[in-house]
Amino acid sequence: MNKMNEDRETLEILADAEPVKSLKRAEADIEAGRIHSHKAVFGIKVNHNG
Repeated sequence: MNKMNEDRETLEILADAEPVKSLKRAEADIEAGRIHSHKAVFGIKVNHNG
């Protein structure tokens, strides 16, 4: 049942045009190199190892 709820939520999100547009803009920013590291923005390094 949990998987069905997750799938339904995903479909609801994808049905809303604004989040999809936002994701596409973010992908375009990444492809164009318009991204910055957390350290460059905030001056500290983030530990991604959990």
